[in-house]
Amino acid sequence: MSQSAAPNLPRPADAAAMDIALRWLQACVERDADFIDANSVDSPVEAFSSIGTAMAPFSLADFSSHLRDLKKVGWGGLKLTGYQLGTAAWFYGMEDGLLPWGEALTIRISLTMVNIDGAWKVCLSHVSESVERSGIELE
Repeated sequence: MSQSAAPNLPRPADAAAMDIALRWLQACVERDADFIDANSVDSPVEAFSSIGTAMAPFSLADFSSHLRDLKKVGWGGLKLTGYQLGTAAWFYGMEDGLLPWGEALTIRISLTMVNIDGAWKVCLSHVSESVERSGIELE
């Protein structure tokens, strides 16, 4: 069945959604909490959550406050895979994060967004270091 005959299948994220996703992640490393606040779901309060390495889920207010307290970092390149269905879009990737002292660290990223009145807003973010595990046997 073709995608045009099955409208309920996810399709690649449109340019507007991808643009906000990339700019939102760039704002995270630049510590631009104002951009994060403006491009995230803020009502109801429980509608936004951000999780990461060794941290409990953050509300939008807590996440913005947390960003303001951190040194700027960077990305070694930012390429996401994104899909959307109706008013929901999701993105994921494994990217090189650049720490303040120049060290690169592989970062797992996922974002979920919703389109509210024509504007894409992040409602869930996950950014954490990639962890290699030894001693786990696969059968």
